[in-house]
Amino acid sequence: VAQAAADLGNITMVELPSGRKVRVEPLLSGQERPDIALARLQAAARQLAAAENDRVTEHLAVLDGVLAELEAQRQESFWERLRRWLAGERGRIDAPAAEASSQVATGLDWAVGIIGGLIAVVVISFLIQGLLRGFVVDAEARRRRAEGEEEAVSAVSARQQAVELARAGNFRAAVRRLYLATLLSLEEHGLLRHDRSLTNREMLARLGEGSPVRSGLAPVVDTFEQVWYGVQEPDQHTFDTYQAAVDAAGGAILAAARRPRADGTEATNGAA
Repeated sequence: VAQAAADLGNITMVELPSGRKVRVEPLLSGQERPDIALARLQAAARQLAAAENDRVTEHLAVLDGVLAELEAQRQESFWERLRRWLAGERGRIDAPAAEASSQVATGLDWAVGIIGGLIAVVVISFLIQGLLRGFVVDAEARRRRAEGEEEAVSAVSARQQAVELARAGNFRAAVRRLYLATLLSLEEHGLLRHDRSLTNREMLARLGEGSPVRSGLAPVVDTFEQVWYGVQEPDQHTFDTYQAAVDAAGGAILAAARRPRADGTEATNGAA
C-alpha cells in the first residue's frame, strides 16, 4: 500500500482528450488497510472505464434544452402556456384530431374573452345603476319609508303636511315639506319640472339668470340646504321665517305663471 501510494502520489495532473489539464488529489495516503486501498483503486479503474463511453456533451445539450424550456415557461403568460400545452397534446394524436384540437383551442380563447367582457359589462352596469339609484332616487325613498313620511302629491298637501310637522315639533321635516311645496308649485304652474336627478342649484339654473322667480327662490334653497344638511338647527322661528320666504317665492311663481306669453296665453296650467 505504501508503495502504491508513493507511485500514485507522483501523478498530480491529468490531461483530458480536449487538451484541458486537471489537477488531481492522490487516491491513497499510504495509511489505508490493504482491502480498503484495493477497493478504492478498483473504483477508480471502473470510473475510468465508464468515462470512455460517457456522452457528457449530449447530456449537457439535453440539460441546456430543459433549462431553456423552463426559462421560456417562466416568461410565458397563462394563456401562452395553455396554448403550448394544447399544441403538445395535438402532437400525440392524428392530423384530423390535431386540427380539431386547434379549433377548440382558438374557440376557447374567444369564448373566455367574450364571457369575460360580458361579465365586466354586467358588473359595471349594476354598479352604475346602484350608484344612480342610491344618489338620485332610492336613498330618498328609503329615508321616507323609514321615517314614516307620506310623499305629497301637490303643493297644497305639502304645505299642510309642513304645518302639521311644525306643530309636532319636527321642524326639519317641516322645512323640507315647505321646500317640496315650492318645487311642486313650480311644476304645477308649468315653470319647472321637478326632476329628482338634478341638484337644487341645477334646478335654479334652469330658471334663467334674470328670472325674478330664481331670485325669489335663492333664499329658499339656501335655508333648506343649511337645515337639511345639519348646518342650522331649525326651531319655530326658523320655520316661521322660512314660511314667509316660501310665500314670497310663491307670489313670484304665481306672477310669472300669469305673465302672458308671446301667443297671448298664460304660462300656468290652471293648477291650484
